[in-house]
Amino acid sequence: MPDVDAIVELAEEFVKLAEAYNKPRKNMKRRWSVKYKKKINCNNPKGFSQKQYCKRKRSGGKYKEN
Repeated sequence: MPDVDAIVELAEEFVKLAEAYNKPRKNMKRRWSVKYKKKINCNNPKGFSQKQYCKRKRSGGKYKEN
């Protein structure tokens, strides 16, 4: 049976990572949420930003860190 303390520690680490995932990068006011990104239909993107997002997603590129 797994150690309860280890599971709690792992859960706390996961929460910290999840909170950091949606924090804005340097010099940015806000960032798209994961929920919003999943909702984007790349077969019919709406607007310039979504088109660029889908273009980069198709090419397999990663967004800048920090």
